[in-house]
Amino acid sequence: YSNTTTVGGTENSTTWTTTLPENQNITWNCLSYDNIAFNSWAISNYTLITDTTTPSISYETPTESDSGYLGHDYILINISASDTYLDNLTIYLYNSSGLVYSNTSSTSPLFVNYTNLPDGTYYFNSTTYDAAGNSNSSSTRTITVDISNPTINFAGPYTSTGNYSQTYIESNISASDDNLDTITIYLYNSTGLVQ
Repeated sequence: YSNTTTVGGTENSTTWTTTLPENQNITWNCLSYDNIAFNSWAISNYTLITDTTTPSISYETPTESDSGYLGHDYILINISASDTYLDNLTIYLYNSSGLVYSNTSSTSPLFVNYTNLPDGTYYFNSTTYDAAGNSNSSSTRTITVDISNPTINFAGPYTSTGNYSQTYIESNISASDDNLDTITIYLYNSTGLVQ
């Protein structure tokens, strides 16, 4: 691109406006001539990037699935981002109190293993930026870490150990856990599990 404007006098200024091609590195400078054909460039070149493309972002294996329950105290997250001018990629891990951890990298993919997490519900997502400030964010996933066994107790009335002249067993079970799913009662006789 080139644009020439005729000016006069001993000092002058001019303004140019042009539409630049998208997603390119542009270097520009100005050249001035006098009436005798002497010329001079500005003291330095200027470089800019015309970047209008949003970076892509995606979860990769072995990232934990959304709405999952984990029987271990760690969360695996692997995020990849792609952009010609990728600047950074950040993973955020939250719980109900707020931000727990964040990790940032200037390269993709970014893999983290958040360990020694106490029981609870966690949320994670990621955001990437390119050099022009364009950004993109992943969806937020929810994970429940549950490494505690449920507690179970017999509550009265129930049939305890002994000989009874009845054909039934009375049972009242109490169980508790933040993520309680089922209670199963097993009945055995001398040959094994009663079907």
